[in-house]
Amino acid sequence: MRNLISTIILVLLILPGAALSTPISSVSTYTVGKADMNGMQVTINFADGKNASATWGQLGPDLYGVAGEDWSLTYNGDDTQGWDDINKNFLFDWTLATTKKINSFTINALPGNTVFDIVFYPELTANSSGGIWYPNGAAGSATSGTAGPDLFNAQFYWEFTDPVNILGQDPLYDLYSTLYIDFTNKGTTTGFTSYQDNNGNIKNFQFIVDTDNVTPVPEPATMLLFGIGLLGMGLAGRKRL
Repeated sequence: MRNLISTIILVLLILPGAALSTPISSVSTYTVGKADMNGMQVTINFADGKNASATWGQLGPDLYGVAGEDWSLTYNGDDTQGWDDINKNFLFDWTLATTKKINSFTINALPGNTVFDIVFYPELTANSSGGIWYPNGAAGSATSGTAGPDLFNAQFYWEFTDPVNILGQDPLYDLYSTLYIDFTNKGTTTGFTSYQDNNGNIKNFQFIVDTDNVTPVPEPATMLLFGIGLLGMGLAGRKRL
């Protein structure tokens, strides 16, 4: 009986940590501004086979994002959950500008203590409006799909990966640490480059996605859980001898 109890305790202690590479202890705020995502990692994959990575931070006065020689990914708005209920539109957008053709890009939000929240506004059911991509997601709904080709003369494939769980709670399946957007996958187009429309306006790739800030599990707490798990394994093995 003691062996069984030890084994059960061991499983309960180890599984929550094993399910996630980096567990979080809580969602600290749902009101996230452009400066609150500092530390996120962005990786760009170009059509010529090269790639570039950068860390989210301040690029200039009131401008936050990442930038390279031929590209930039920036955020315009004070809250990624900003919704104008009067005019029925979002108060923000993410913008990818590039003079070099891009096949795909990935945003790893967790290094900035940030996660993607796929619970979007039910008022928006279309894939696009005014040139902005509106994913229509909710907890437990699809986490990937394609949009376009009406957007920016290009289709694209989007996917949320790496689900995030709050330590000690059941999986929520609406918090993810990574967003992947691909302009070449699953029958989409052959890459994206910013272009000039018939009116002479430069058109960049824009999209809408909500983020939350999270509180990571302190390292000592993580090591404590690991140590208790090892202790449980040792006790279980000792009882079998």
